[in-house]
Amino acid sequence: MSQVLDLFSICGKTALITGANGGIGGAMAEALAEAGASIIVLQVPGDPNAAATKEALARVQPPVSFAAYDCDLADEAAILKTVAAIWDRDGREIDILVNCAGVSGHRPILDVDTAFREKVVRINMTANYVLTQEVGKRMIARTVCVRGTYILTPLTQGYFDNEPGFKEYILSRTPMGRWGEPKDFKGITVFFCSPASDYITGVRMPIDGGFHGR
Repeated sequence: MSQVLDLFSICGKTALITGANGGIGGAMAEALAEAGASIIVLQVPGDPNAAATKEALARVQPPVSFAAYDCDLADEAAILKTVAAIWDRDGREIDILVNCAGVSGHRPILDVDTAFREKVVRINMTANYVLTQEVGKRMIARTVCVRGTYILTPLTQGYFDNEPGFKEYILSRTPMGRWGEPKDFKGITVFFCSPASDYITGVRMPIDGGFHGR
């Protein structure tokens, strides 16, 4: 007899994840692996955090398949080539796409040059669009969005450490009384990627400790 927890199983599925070598993306990758999915990571060539991600996923029990592909997400042609390599050359069908890569330089707007601005737009916006479109050609699926707030990751650590009064302001606006952590995204990631959410689409789910409701 099927049990309710079976609705949250994604055994046999394959998830393609960007940003898995970082805070939130890493937690999402671990959550999907723990729920039974095979994991494919798109990573920056030479990413120093790649080994740690591989080791973390290797500890998941029961073991799941893991593969990593180097891909410069600021380069649209590289994205198209990599997706083709995953699906067409290597025969890995993608069931789940998680766009979680992002960059931030903590620069005042007057210090942002053209090269940096274009890099941010290409990675944080264009790459998501291109990946969703390219994978979507091969996979028709539901689309949902997880909306976070200020989550304590390497990308936000600079604000946390160096901006006077900033962390206190965030806490004052957050009813849960703490900053979010990458692990806070694990449960909702499995939910949205599993049959448990089959009748949900087109939503933006806030994972923000109540920040946007105050």
